[in-house]
Amino acid sequence: MRTAGWRDAIDAALAVVARERKGRVPVFTSDVDDLERLVPSTVVVRKA
Repeated sequence: MRTAGWRDAIDAALAVVARERKGRVPVFTSDVDDLERLVPSTVVVRKA
């Protein structure tokens, strides 16, 4: 069973919301590397 697709979709949706916020935005995720590629440096990605 393939489940990675929905995880990628959640990362993408989270990245869109985080990019719309002003200032430094903290975001918590289980996959830091993937999410860091999707957001600018103003979004601080941390391991959940």
